[in-house]
Amino acid sequence: MSAQAFLEYQFNEEIAERAARSHKRSISRGLGMKFWRAFPYVLLPALACGAITLYGDRSDLAGSILWAVSATLAGVFGILAALMALLQLFAVGAISFAHWRNRRDLRRWTASLKDPTVRWEFSDEAFTSCVGGTDRRTPWRDVKRVRMDEDFWMFEVKDGPILFLPVERLSVEAKEIIRAKTPAPVAVVTDEQN
Repeated sequence: MSAQAFLEYQFNEEIAERAARSHKRSISRGLGMKFWRAFPYVLLPALACGAITLYGDRSDLAGSILWAVSATLAGVFGILAALMALLQLFAVGAISFAHWRNRRDLRRWTASLKDPTVRWEFSDEAFTSCVGGTDRRTPWRDVKRVRMDEDFWMFEVKDGPILFLPVERLSVEAKEIIRAKTPAPVAVVTDEQN
């Protein structure tokens, strides 16, 4: 395999921290925005039906069908709003846990490296990553997905770890090879999108 492009850098604590942040951004992309866009469609009907129910309690509507329907709808939409809020909290907690664990694992791995030099070689058939004296050759067909962030490109490899490539170190040739050989990348993630 003749390398068409390569890059080399030192994997240190600072790069590990940035890689963990990039991974967190890539898995939580737009999560908060989606929640706040959908939440009013559940909360507002709950509040409106709740107001009608309270008004009905103080008037002669109590016990009528309109009052029963509004009380039922207030309960249903209220429960849905509570479930949405709980699911959002669960998602935020799960992403925070994944970030903490990923950051911890990357920092441990960084500390365990005797030689922190990382070398990547890209060709038409595969790419090779060399870390700590260990070479890993991966055919392009084994790349399931590439998540592109402003700091790192993350390769999700079949039966393997997520591989982090710092964008600032990638040459134009390497970027072209990666774009040509991998599945359509997940959209670029920026801090403004979160």
